[in-house]
Amino acid sequence: MTTFSKYFQQAARQLACDEVIHVGETCWQSTVWNFTGTIASCTKFVLPLALIPIIMKIRHLNKDVFRQSFRMFVDFFLGAWLVSGLGLSNICLFRKLFGCFYYPTVLAVPSGLGAFISSWVLAERANYHYAHGLSTVAFQVSLLRGDFYIFRILRNSRWAITIAFMLLNATLMHGLRENRSGRFYWLTQPLKPKTDYHEFYEESQYMDKLSPIVRSQIKCCAHEMNCDSYIYEGIKKFFKFGLGLEIARNIIYNYSLILKNPLKFFEVFFKRLNWNLVLFLVGYVGIYRFLNCWLSRRNIYLSEEVSKKDNKLASLLCGLVFYLYPDQSIFSHTAITIIEIYWKLYYEQIKSFVTWIPLDKIKIIHIVFPIVFGYVTHIRAFNPWLAPPILKKLMHLSTNYKDAAIVTKYHELLFGLTPQFIL
Repeated sequence: MTTFSKYFQQAARQLACDEVIHVGETCWQSTVWNFTGTIASCTKFVLPLALIPIIMKIRHLNKDVFRQSFRMFVDFFLGAWLVSGLGLSNICLFRKLFGCFYYPTVLAVPSGLGAFISSWVLAERANYHYAHGLSTVAFQVSLLRGDFYIFRILRNSRWAITIAFMLLNATLMHGLRENRSGRFYWLTQPLKPKTDYHEFYEESQYMDKLSPIVRSQIKCCAHEMNCDSYIYEGIKKFFKFGLGLEIARNIIYNYSLILKNPLKFFEVFFKRLNWNLVLFLVGYVGIYRFLNCWLSRRNIYLSEEVSKKDNKLASLLCGLVFYLYPDQSIFSHTAITIIEIYWKLYYEQIKSFVTWIPLDKIKIIHIVFPIVFGYVTHIRAFNPWLAPPILKKLMHLSTNYKDAAIVTKYHELLFGLTPQFIL
């Protein structure tokens, strides 16, 4: 990295903004374009995500669903638009401040500063989702480029990453169950300690046959509905969720094709859907809920410790379906969610341990968001082979492909590489 940095400094010192960032335009013209030319592309980026709540509740649409979808669209659009506009404009700002391009100030620092400023303007939900998503990408990049032995095993062995996911999932679900101070976004929420039980047991046609209860007047599970409905509702919900994700992903990846030839796209639409993802989501939630009910039925009046063990066992075993869809993005999302959960869970202990840091006065989101955005932007430019395809696509859309033009120009001027290598 140090050698590359020195080489870059020698090669790029004399480059001007209009040679790389905005060819044929002044800095002011480029800045105006950064905020006006990205409006339509940011809309393309955000719109499929905002449609997910509507797809999830397609049979129960009302004003609240549309209001939720619209708020999501506004929050996420503002985030993508501000971060891309400020990040692109800051490149010229740093070039003028320092008089030349430095390795960190080409993309990483300007992008990070743009994210930092935006984090004070955006809604808390948008801040969290962008920071979480970018942290997931950053972890995935580390997984791809890491030279540690464990990283190499996880990259090359399907069974190794599946077993690792099972362990991470058990850790995550235990943390979710113990957490009382916030709701984290995960595939399903674990059942809390059995305090709000119904007095009488509700019959379940299939679970009663698989695992009969001796004292049928006692409700053994913590969920509100009967066991059959609890399992079925989870499967149905996540089938729709997985389908919604795949539809959104296909629209984002094939937006140009849809505009040019919508009939051709929809002819092969269902062939393009990744049904393994849908199967993973359905299998994960279905197995977890089934095992929870089955274990609870075998342990009526179970103690708190036994209940915790049952939750861990169900979480561990349902992670086995990851073998069907060993996706590094999901694995990275799991790892980042664990960090968030246990940070929240042990926040008071951490605060008392690091007394020299005023954690009460610092919002971690204003630190994490800029750092991870600067990092993934840098990776996308100077290590493009490590950047996940979704990162490239989202950066293309949020900047209206200006990121591709900048990266291409850098690599052409510095290394003589063709655009096909980068994009």
